[in-house]
Amino acid sequence: MCAAGVDDAVEALAPVVRALAADRGVFVTGTDTEVGKTIVTGVLVRALRLAGRTVVSQKWVQTGATTDVLDINLHDKIAGIAPESGPDIELRSPYRLEFPASPHFAAALEGVLLKHETVQTAFRVLQSGCDIVVVEGAGGLMTPVTETETLSDWVRDLGLPVIVVVPNRLGALNHTLLTLTVLHQFGTPVRAIVLNTAMATNAAVACNNRDTIRRWCETMHIPMAEITTYVTPDGVSEAPK
Repeated sequence: MCAAGVDDAVEALAPVVRALAADRGVFVTGTDTEVGKTIVTGVLVRALRLAGRTVVSQKWVQTGATTDVLDINLHDKIAGIAPESGPDIELRSPYRLEFPASPHFAAALEGVLLKHETVQTAFRVLQSGCDIVVVEGAGGLMTPVTETETLSDWVRDLGLPVIVVVPNRLGALNHTLLTLTVLHQFGTPVRAIVLNTAMATNAAVACNNRDTIRRWCETMHIPMAEITTYVTPDGVSEAPK
């Protein structure tokens, strides 16, 4: 991995690290799927470790999973953590489903019942052995995990604050407000918004999104961070691949 590029991303997340100073856990959600949550989670783990905290990442439900494709492995690679050096995979990734779809649908296809109790127990075990657990979500905040529950229910039950990853593209403003509205309704604290400008395809739209979201963050007293380089496990480029 290109150290300079990753260092840039770590530096960009400095306001997020400061916002998490008193937290033992945080949930990383996105305004949609494929917005950069996995990358942001890995960079955040790296940044927290460099700040002197012991950190473990977790992903409660991963769909489209294979033995070689797990988001927690990507977290570790970005964070500079040796493979298989952390807690057991059953704790870090309790549910791994092969079909790439919403968790409730992928689970139904495989005959698996997703249980909040399983996730909560795994989270508490991890939390007992480190300073902070960083949980990456699946899709957006309202992604269904059962016929009656969404990820937001699990986050609220654990009392976790949230970081919202926003892709800097057309539609970002509406999706950001929708996500913040739901979090406000549930009484879930928002620790930061991370604007993923590495995904930008239109400079004018990206600039307006940045200015608008920054104003919202200032009004709501929420830190905003921006990642401008596209981070991959093996390097950094200026645009998504």
